Amino acid sequence: MRRQCLLSLVISSTVILSSCRAEDKDLLTRGDWISLMVQEAGLYQGETVPVQEAIELAEGFGILAEKEMEQTDAWLDRGFTAHTIANLLILEDKAVTISDIENHPYGEDIQAVVDAGLMDIENDSFDPDGYVAESEGIAILDAAIERLNNPSFEEKFEVEEDTAVNITGIEPVSFDEEEMKVEVTDSSSYEAGELVRFADEDHMMRVFTVEEVEGNVLHIAEADPLSYTSSIDISGEADLDFSQAEIIDGNASPLPTHSTVHSSFRKPIHHLETSGYDVDFEMDSSGISAEISKELPHGEELYASLKLNGIHVDYSWSSTRDNVKGAYFTVKCHTQEDFGVRIESYKKMYGDLSKLDPHDFLESMRTMFKEASTEAIEVPICTVRIPVANIPNITVKAQLLLKIYAGGRAQFTLSQNHLAGMEVRNGSPRLIHEYDHDETANLRSELAATGAVRFAFDLFKKSMMDISLEAGAKCAAVPVLHLYDEEGNHETYTESFSPDAADELAAGNPDVLVCTDINAWWVLKIELNSKESVLSKFGLSRTFNILDENNSSIFPGGRVHMENFSIVPSCTRKERIKETKAEEEVITSDKLIIDAYAKAVHIGSPKQIAITGMPDGYAKEDIVFSSSDSSIARVDANGNVTAICSGSAVITISTKDGKYYAKCSILVPVENPA
Repeated sequence: MRRQCLLSLVISSTVILSSCRAEDKDLLTRGDWISLMVQEAGLYQGETVPVQEAIELAEGFGILAEKEMEQTDAWLDRGFTAHTIANLLILEDKAVTISDIENHPYGEDIQAVVDAGLMDIENDSFDPDGYVAESEGIAILDAAIERLNNPSFEEKFEVEEDTAVNITGIEPVSFDEEEMKVEVTDSSSYEAGELVRFADEDHMMRVFTVEEVEGNVLHIAEADPLSYTSSIDISGEADLDFSQAEIIDGNASPLPTHSTVHSSFRKPIHHLETSGYDVDFEMDSSGISAEISKELPHGEELYASLKLNGIHVDYSWSSTRDNVKGAYFTVKCHTQEDFGVRIESYKKMYGDLSKLDPHDFLESMRTMFKEASTEAIEVPICTVRIPVANIPNITVKAQLLLKIYAGGRAQFTLSQNHLAGMEVRNGSPRLIHEYDHDETANLRSELAATGAVRFAFDLFKKSMMDISLEAGAKCAAVPVLHLYDEEGNHETYTESFSPDAADELAAGNPDVLVCTDINAWWVLKIELNSKESVLSKFGLSRTFNILDENNSSIFPGGRVHMENFSIVPSCTRKERIKETKAEEEVITSDKLIIDAYAKAVHIGSPKQIAITGMPDGYAKEDIVFSSSDSSIARVDANGNVTAICSGSAVITISTKDGKYYAKCSILVPVENPA
């Protein structure tokens, strides 16, 4: 999808200039080339990037020297191609051995790119000023981006403290890491802003900043390593082993894990309740999964799971005091998000509304399903801190979170392989992301459900940089009710209650048509450097919407239209054939007639059963009303029905002598169940 956007950008630029070409072959301008490179390298997210903005981004990242590119419409040649690729990949200068480029200003860059296998020399002859065809340029760029996103790092850990910075070593009486409080025997010599050092429970020497002194208790915060080091130069790569992980659940309670993790099979290690959800963990050496469930307000059962495994990290960090020269952090992993809402039957829960008058139906739905909140509920699952093998001062932290809002039946599964990360160079960040995914979805109502995983690269347990992946689906669905009268005319009401509930409860009612337009899309969002990270202090926080409502529709063609729980090609409200209601028998002297034979009566809103036909010889004073179940609905001598609790009852209307009678079915809906 992204490559199609990039090719569209190239085509839109080159077509304008096609009339100027002397040869029948596709070429790129330098402006096209820089725009492509900036987008493919992750320096810009969007369908198109203005050429001037692309040049500024390229200058910031070191691809171009400032004011180096003035002729954006000049055709892309081999020398400029090699120059920008060499700068992008920071290739070392090479001694020139190609005779045709000995005196060319980009000769060393061309030699470096050729030696890297990214550019070919044909027939022992090379024209550094020859134009580059579009297909060749894209092939060169693809190979360069693959190399850029998959570097090789040697293991290195070099941290030099700044001798000019005073750090006080202490031996605390106690240390509460959750509250970030440390007790000392005498606090008189400490003050806010001071740096202190001590070993934690894992025997890791850590540096903290004193934020407040309260009696003999110091309130502390993790110190930024840049504030007390003269240089940091670390790099490496690792497959993360969860058997060594420290886990803190969603309630911020540490979990014992070392004795319960097994490499050969998954084993439940913990159960907890958080935010009203039941959460179960499973973990093995390669990853972790969490299953959650909850009974929703209208009786639905919500279930969801988030799985994370196969984590590989690559990292590097180079800095001097308060100056980040370069940073790199990528995570390869597999995630799976499953979500669903189950309900057996709305009719079993609320009764049969299909026999109600259309306006009674609408009133019942409004009472039973109060206006729903569209705010997602965040369910914190756990935080997993995993040490990088052989380097005890470096850990990778993974935080798992589910964000959920559901207004009715829904089900989806999203399985993805990710490469996600960032590189910072010259104070400019770029996004690194590749993914392949499989997905299935069956959505019939409002939904917002995503699973989020945040990976943080920690040095001395201080987050230096972090990446957050949020993946899932969203569905926007609002029902429109068409209420028909005896003549086939109708009124339209747009409502906020659950469309699938309205669909089911209206089924069989010839006077109610429920229409729902559904727009559903996949969600994938990446955030770089939260406020807890060191890099955020340098203005290097970014958010990228990879999949959203603009580019990832779940339904082919975008929206779908549903009527009474079925997808239809188009709305039938105008051509709908009105089913004629069975007419009541003509009022005669030998019948007792009432205004309706089924009514919805809500708690706190009594309704009267009106008599519209009376046998000869009888007056209203001769009529008796009785309820089959007074614990659900009571009726007085005037036919006023009062709802007591949800359920159904039958009101019998008869003459005192029992010769004539009629019956009215009463439904008392559930009133906004909590």
